[in-house]
This record gives sequence, C-alpha cells and structure tokens, in this order.
Amino acid sequence: MSLESDDSDNGSIDEEQAEKERKELRKQLAYTKNKKADPTEHCEGDTDVEELYNNPIPTQASGMAVADDGREVAAEGKGVADKNNEGSSDKKDNGRLSPPPSDGDGDMLCSEDDDRAVKDVHMKAVKKRRPKKCQVRIWFNVAKMLDPSQFCKGLCFTDMDQVRFALQSYDIVNGRDYRFLRNEPRYVMVRCQSEFCPFYLIASKISKEPTVMIRRLEEPHTCGTTSETSRISSNWVANVFEEQIRSDPDWKVQDLIDEIQRKYGVEITKMMAYRARAKAGEIVLGNHKAQYKRIRDYCQTVIDKNPKSIVRVATINYVDQGLNPRFFGLFMCLKA
Repeated sequence: MSLESDDSDNGSIDEEQAEKERKELRKQLAYTKNKKADPTEHCEGDTDVEELYNNPIPTQASGMAVADDGREVAAEGKGVADKNNEGSSDKKDNGRLSPPPSDGDGDMLCSEDDDRAVKDVHMKAVKKRRPKKCQVRIWFNVAKMLDPSQFCKGLCFTDMDQVRFALQSYDIVNGRDYRFLRNEPRYVMVRCQSEFCPFYLIASKISKEPTVMIRRLEEPHTCGTTSETSRISSNWVANVFEEQIRSDPDWKVQDLIDEIQRKYGVEITKMMAYRARAKAGEIVLGNHKAQYKRIRDYCQTVIDKNPKSIVRVATINYVDQGLNPRFFGLFMCLKA
C-alpha cells in the first residue's frame, strides 16, 4: 500500500510539474507570437523565428541524418536535399537587397536636381547656337556725298530717300546714267543705262529697322561718260549749292549754270537754275508764308530782350467763315 501511495504521489507531482511546464510553454509561445506581430520587434526581411516545438534534423555532407535517438538515418535522396537547398537559397535571397544597377542602367537615373525620375533617351540633344557677332556698319557720309569712293557692298543709309540721293550724286559725278529695274519703298534695283555695262546695284532695308544696306554692287562702269543725264534735278542742285547761295543770296542764274558745267560737265536749263536758286533760298531764309505764323513769337522775343517796349499785332478775324485770323498790321515802340 505504501508503494502504491508513493507512486500516486509521484504521479501527482509529475502532473503538476508537467502542467507548470505547459503553462510556461504557453506563455513563452504567446510572447513569441506577440513579438513576431510587433513591427518594432520584427522587421520585414529578418530571418523567421523558429517554432518552439520544431527541432530540425541536421544534415551532413555524406547524405546521412541524425535521428532523436542518436542513430544515423539515410536522407531521402539528393533531390530532397537539393530542394531544401533551393528553398533556403530563395529565403535568403528574399532577405537581401537588390544589387545596384549596372553602368548601362545607371544612365537611366537622373541627378537629384532633376524633377523627373527617368531621362527621355529618345530626346535629341539640342545644340546651343552661338549669337552672331554684330558686324561693324559703314555709314554713308553726307559731308562727302560727292565722293564716289564711298560706294561699297555693305554701305548703310538712314532711309531709302538717302539711298536715291546718293545714287543720283554718284552717277552725276561720274557722268553716267542709270535706270531703275525695281523702285520700291523697301527694295531698289538699279542697272546702267548702257546695255553692255556691268554696273548693277541692289539695296534693301534691314529687317525691323529703317536702315538700308547695299546688298550687291557690280562696278565699275565700262561705258563712256556723257554730259546729258536725266538724273540731275533742281532739288539736287539746291542741296549741293546751298552754302554758296547762303553766302550770296543774289547769286546770278548764269553763274550757277557755268559752275555746274565746270564742276560736273552737265548742262542745265535756265528754268532749272531759277528753281534751284529759289529752293536754296527757301532753305536758307525760310518760307515767307510760314513766317507769318510766328509773328507773336517775334513780338514776345522783343519784349523779353527789351523790356518796357510796346508791341501790338492787328489781325482780321474770319471766325464766322471758319477761317484763321489774317495778319493786318504790326505796331512796335522800342524803349530807347
């Protein structure tokens, strides 16, 4: 009986001990599960935590396995070991980072300064154009307008009227004549009047500028000189001889004709000489009709320069007819 009681006591102690061990194992299992579920404790890519009751069978290089009782057991075969190795290699690869891209793939990534992630490999590289250097312009000198050596390719003029005047002076001084093939506000094309002469000129405006430039020039003239030219005019004579008429307003018409004949070998009529002298006098002395509009300016200047002077202007009003007042008389009393 005593032996039976001892056996029962030992059995109850063993059961209590086993129950305690089971509780400890449950606690440890719950702790392990919580640790695996906690993201701060278990990061993605880490090795898996082994189960508590899982005892893997170690393998040897000879293909034999060791059992729980210490006996060596033959493995299932090389295929099973290979499969296990493949599975383990896959697990290891899952935990590793991908290798860095090669040189070819690295070109696809942009620098950190670029907003885009991938370059457009099909986009062609655009070459930067260097700005053209500004050419030094050669301008027509009005003070030397009778100098034919000024004409050259690339010569610039302020406007098209200056081109026509310079071309007229060029041919009169050289004793030649020319004809317009095209005479437009933006384009001029000129050829010599002689059929076999190679003289040829093209001038046009520069884009977005009023400046005119000689684009093409073929010279010199191979034709003979002539004293009869259709290009001379009263405006040209008035501009050329303005200074002589300014110094001598009563310059005789015949003296003007002789001067032109002596200098340029060109004959002009008396009517052209009269008109040229009148136009030059208008440039020097001004237009008489336009001077009447400045009478009050003249009176104010007299009062400013000579105070206490008396100046009165009398006019006839035509307001009812819709006309401007007309000058009638001027009274002036200067202070002595």
